[in-house]
Amino acid sequence: MIILHKQEIEKYLHLDARLTAGLQLIKDGIADQQPLGRTDDSEQMYHNVQCYETKQFEDTRYESHEKWIDIQYIRSGQERIDVLVSAAGAECTEHNKEADCLFYRTEDGLHGNQLYLKAGMLAVFYPEDLHRPCICVDGPEIVEKVVFKIRV
Repeated sequence: MIILHKQEIEKYLHLDARLTAGLQLIKDGIADQQPLGRTDDSEQMYHNVQCYETKQFEDTRYESHEKWIDIQYIRSGQERIDVLVSAAGAECTEHNKEADCLFYRTEDGLHGNQLYLKAGMLAVFYPEDLHRPCICVDGPEIVEKVVFKIRV
């Protein structure tokens, strides 16, 4: 998992070649100009621009992906993302193979590590990083997010 502000991207551009294309689109401001919906960038990467209202913790769930690394970049608004770096305390209850999304049930009240992302911030989630996005901070609000999917 990597968490940073887009102003710090330069330090990470050569860390992982798989991430470079997505990070560069954020750094150059191109991700801020993309329309809503999915765009296939290459055979190894696509991005999806989303606009939604954040939810209460109870209305979200942990997820992970086997074939994709996520770069979740907040264009506007803010949200909390809870993260578990291992499956300890989480049980996979659903696997949508077509969408490459595994969903988990956790013990009641298990919040994991809480990340607070606001406009201009991003987080990178690898397949082993269970993440629970879209949680409201001070109350429900509209968030615009670009999610890059990079093939593992």
